[in-house]
Amino acid sequence: MISYPVTVGGIATRIVEHGHGDTTALFVHGVGARADRWDATLRRLPDGVRGIAMDLPGHGFAAKGPGLEYSVPVFSRLVADLIAELEIDHVVGVGTSLGAHVIATAAVEHPELFPTVVLVGATGLVPLGEEVRNRIADRLTDTTTEGITEKLRWLVLEGDLVTDDWIEEECRINNSAGAVESFALLADYFARRIDGDVVGARLRRVMEEHGTVVSLLWGEDDRSVPVEVGEASAKELGDIPLVRITHAAHAPYLEQPDTFAALLVEALR
Repeated sequence: MISYPVTVGGIATRIVEHGHGDTTALFVHGVGARADRWDATLRRLPDGVRGIAMDLPGHGFAAKGPGLEYSVPVFSRLVADLIAELEIDHVVGVGTSLGAHVIATAAVEHPELFPTVVLVGATGLVPLGEEVRNRIADRLTDTTTEGITEKLRWLVLEGDLVTDDWIEEECRINNSAGAVESFALLADYFARRIDGDVVGARLRRVMEEHGTVVSLLWGEDDRSVPVEVGEASAKELGDIPLVRITHAAHAPYLEQPDTFAALLVEALR
């Protein structure tokens, strides 16, 4: 596993990378998270697969602060620019939550780059609705120790996964210079605009016209983006299968890493 900085379109970010091979999988995290949330998945990739995870602006070790624009269309352009910067012809796009929305949008805009996408607990395929949007926005703006602890315990089904070290790391990163301002702008985007960037119908057309393969994975006990959203998303994409991961909430790649990795490997074939 290696980690290194890269600047794309004038925006500094961080890459976490593992493995080598002719197949590249690009991982995009959810809102309030960062690239290393994918560590367990990266370590479980089979031989012949290069895994790359990135920090979105405002997150992790990427550029932060009020001078940047925080939206799915902007993030999706950054993803496409990163693929070009790394001189990769095409990737398997893997995204969770907001990251799934970003990957889906990038696949719509650049279908030649994304023959396969894997979307986990996805936003952005169907409207979230006001209640879900506001709940996510409220959690984003609370970067106190108590607020972050509650957010992490909401993310996963088993509270034992939320260790003191994880809470401490999350507090330090999500209160670093520019982070609070970034999350405030992201919260405003969720509350007011994100449902205007829904791409489910467009992705279905790309699937039909370009043969893009889409897999939908969902934690059966997801409380952040409920499985009912997954069911509606599967229908929007042409009644494709919705794979439910048992004993998992919004982060099945952390909660059930072996099961998640096996499902991902199946999608890579």
